[in-house]
Amino acid sequence: MIVKVSIIQQEPVTVQVDAVTRTSAGVIPVYDGPYEAIPKVEAQTLHTAKKLMTDDVTVHGVPFYEVSNDHGGNTVYIAKELS
Repeated sequence: MIVKVSIIQQEPVTVQVDAVTRTSAGVIPVYDGPYEAIPKVEAQTLHTAKKLMTDDVTVHGVPFYEVSNDHGGNTVYIAKELS
């Protein structure tokens, strides 16, 4: 929807704008990558710069696994998937 506003000054006017998205049709590419990220040991980038997104990005919790080891203790794996 396109909204056009014209103000003819007769008295002082105060306008509050909470959110504005300014686009030109067909100029901003739509992001077509994943909208979910699972933290990993290595860095990840969702290439969203200067792209129109249709939803929020969900970043999942850091994977955490605790397993018993051969020495009677526990081994903890943080941000690493177990295979």
